[in-house]
Amino acid sequence: MASEEQAYKGDYRLIYSADMRYRGQAFEIEAILSAADVASGNVSAMAEAFHREHELVYEHCDREAAVQIVNLRLVIVGMSPKPTFPKHNLTVEPATPERSVEVFTGGQLRSVSLFRREALRPGFTFEGPAIVVQSDCTSCVPEGLSGDVDVYGNLVLHVNH
Repeated sequence: MASEEQAYKGDYRLIYSADMRYRGQAFEIEAILSAADVASGNVSAMAEAFHREHELVYEHCDREAAVQIVNLRLVIVGMSPKPTFPKHNLTVEPATPERSVEVFTGGQLRSVSLFRREALRPGFTFEGPAIVVQSDCTSCVPEGLSGDVDVYGNLVLHVNH
């Protein structure tokens, strides 16, 4: 079996579909097919699946017209367990900026706090305007927003009212 050859041991789902069209048309519609209809070669059931999909997309279908199967497809989807993420304890306290930097914001040059992302622990809070830098991105937090780090370590921004 393919799952054994690929060293996949989990549950999986098979999705059968076909790209079909009315004979002479240039565009296809993908229709989901049942495994039983594909295995038995039940072409009329496959055509009916196309007619239903065509009606959903175009609000009409022609059950008397000839249908072409352009591509027949099988997709195997590995079912993985829902991931769990560790929750961290919150230590609610203001974050300490690494330094201040000059940026142009609000129509003027201003000194704003710069935070290193890796130094922001769950529960830390800060006010914009601020800059948060990390290895793969830089976040600009404008005035009127505040930030905190949630129990999962996500940076969450809030609009101040």
